[in-house]
Amino acid sequence: MDTRCISGGLGTLVENMVRLRESGKSFDEVVEWGNENKLKIAHRFTVDDLNYLKAGGRVSNASALVGTVLNIKPVLYVPDAGTLDVVKKVRGRKQALRAIRDGIINDLSKTDATGTEIHILHADCHADAEWVRDQVTQAVPEVGRITITSLGVVIGAHCGPGLLAVFYLCAGRSPE
Repeated sequence: MDTRCISGGLGTLVENMVRLRESGKSFDEVVEWGNENKLKIAHRFTVDDLNYLKAGGRVSNASALVGTVLNIKPVLYVPDAGTLDVVKKVRGRKQALRAIRDGIINDLSKTDATGTEIHILHADCHADAEWVRDQVTQAVPEVGRITITSLGVVIGAHCGPGLLAVFYLCAGRSPE
């Protein structure tokens, strides 16, 4: 199955599929559910330091330099194609976090959000993760459990401290 998910998005999909299997669904039913829902896993990201993306070849030297000087923070999203795309570039960390919060709230407004689980992964920015959690909980009180987890060293080293990523099941992927 090509999940067209990455990182915690893949984890979110697999977690749901395991629950279905444990509830008695057959292997084929679980795979069918996965294929029907894989494009409903939202992935929202931001990074704090463009130099880590530059080191990994995802951003040019010029873009990293200009972005750093102007305090530009990318807001990233995984569309249906499974690529990692820049949705917008904002000035400042708080604006990037607000864009992620707004995207989550927008997605949850399109469906019954009751019990929807959200996973927030972070690289050394726990306070930012808590801020996003608190903002979403305040705006969508019926949302389910929101877990906050530190990212592993591989992704953390690739994207650097300040990476914040959010994953959840929604009605369908939408970058806004």
